[in-house]
Amino acid sequence: MNRKVVWGFIPTYLCFLVFLNVSLHAKPTQEQLNALRSIKTIRIEVERSYSCVHLSSIASAIQYKIRKIVDQSYSDLPFEEIVKRIMGYAGLKAVGSDTKNCDAVIRVKARGEPLEAEYIGLGKLRTGACLKGEISIETKGVIYKRDFDKYIYPPNTFSLPFNAFNEAFAGFIGSLVQIIREVYGLNTLIAALKDYHPDVRDSTALELGNLKEYKAVEPLITALKDSDVGVRRTAAWSLGEIGDARAVEPLIAALKDNDSNIRWVAADALGKIKDNRAVEPLIVALKDSNESVQNNAAWSLGEIGDARAVEPLIEYLEKDKKPSNRAKAFISLSKMGAPAVESLIAVLKDKDDDIRYRAAMALGEIKDMRVIEPLTTALKDNDLAVIGGAHRFFIRKGIQGSETSLIRALDKYYDLQMLKNFVYCGNQQLAFTARSWAKNKGVTVPQSVKGEDIPKWGSDL
Repeated sequence: MNRKVVWGFIPTYLCFLVFLNVSLHAKPTQEQLNALRSIKTIRIEVERSYSCVHLSSIASAIQYKIRKIVDQSYSDLPFEEIVKRIMGYAGLKAVGSDTKNCDAVIRVKARGEPLEAEYIGLGKLRTGACLKGEISIETKGVIYKRDFDKYIYPPNTFSLPFNAFNEAFAGFIGSLVQIIREVYGLNTLIAALKDYHPDVRDSTALELGNLKEYKAVEPLITALKDSDVGVRRTAAWSLGEIGDARAVEPLIAALKDNDSNIRWVAADALGKIKDNRAVEPLIVALKDSNESVQNNAAWSLGEIGDARAVEPLIEYLEKDKKPSNRAKAFISLSKMGAPAVESLIAVLKDKDDDIRYRAAMALGEIKDMRVIEPLTTALKDNDLAVIGGAHRFFIRKGIQGSETSLIRALDKYYDLQMLKNFVYCGNQQLAFTARSWAKNKGVTVPQSVKGEDIPKWGSDL
C-alpha cells in the first residue's frame, strides 16, 4: 500500500482526523452493546455501487488505460475479507453468505466514485477517488450503524502507479476498527495491531491512542518499529497521547527515523510526556534538516521547561529567519520563566527588530522582577520593536505617558490582537487613539472580545 500524506503545521489531533476522514457519530447505547457483545457468528453482505461518467468517443489511450486501472482497483477492494478478519479479533466467526442460521448480519453498503483532474498534455484523468458508505450490524432487533467517507484528491502531477481507491479504503477500515474499540475494547484492539494489512494496524494504533490506556503502551512501542511508515507515525502520536514515561526512550530513538514525519511526531510526543531525559535529544533535533521537526522540538523543550534548553533555543531563533519559527522558540522560552530571563534580556540588544520584538513578548509574560528595568528602559529609548512586543506588559503596568509610544508601535508592528488589547484595555486615551488609527487605516475593530485574554490597564502596578 503506497499511502502518501502531506503533513504541515496542523495541530496533531487534526492531522489524524484528516488522515482517516471517518464520520463522527453517537456512541452505541447499552442495549446495543449488550446485543453486539452476545454475537458469536456473523453473515457478511456487501453491496457496492459505482459512479463513473463514461469516456467520450475521442478519449485517448492513456485515459482508457487509467479508467481500466481505476475500475479494477475498486472492484478488487476486499470488503468482505477485511470485515471477516477484523471482527475475528473480537471472536466473531463468519459463516457462508447462504447461511441463515447466524447471530447477526453485517451489511456493508459502499459507493465508489473516481475523481478526475486535468493534466497538461494528457487531458482529464481519473487519478483520485471517493469511497463512502455505511456499515450496519443487525442482531436481535438491534441495528448499529456507522458511516465511512474518505476522499483521495487527484495529485497535482500525474505518475504511475497510483492507488486512489486503495488509499480511500483506509476510511472503511478505520470505521471497522472504531467499532471494535467501542464495542469490544482494548484487548481486541491490541490483537488487531498485529494484522498484516498496514491500514488496519494504522487505524488500530490511532484508536489505542484515543483510549489513552496504559496497557497499550508496550504494543505501541513495538509498533514504532513497524515496517510501514504510517503505522510508526501513528504509534508515536498515540504514545504521546497516553503520556507514559515508558515511551520516552523509544520515542527518542524515533527522532532518528529516516522519515521526517515520524521524527516530528516523535518530537511532539516527547513534549506531551515532559520527561527530562528527552531534553538533550530534542536540543539535537533543533538542528534537524526538516523544519517541522525543528519546530516541534522547540515547542517540546518549552513544555519540559529544562534550563539546559535556553541557550540552544536562543541560538536556534537567531539562525532561523522565519518569523513563525522564531515565535515558537520564544513561546517556549517564555514558558521556561526565570531560567530564560537573562538570556532573553541579552537578546533585547539584537540588531534584528523581529528578534527584539519576540524577545520582549516573551519577557513581558514572565513574572520576574528582572524584566522590569530592561523593558522600561526600552520604552524610554522609544525602541518600538520592544514596545510592540511587550505591549501587554506596558498595559498591565499602566505607565502614564506610554500611550503615544504604544500607538507608534501599533503603526509599525500592527496585528489585530494588539489593536484589540489597546481598544479594550480600559485606558480611554489609548482606546480612542487606537480606534482613530484603525479608522484611518481602514481596519475594522471587533465589536466584542468576550472570553479573550485582554490585559487591563494598571492591573500590575
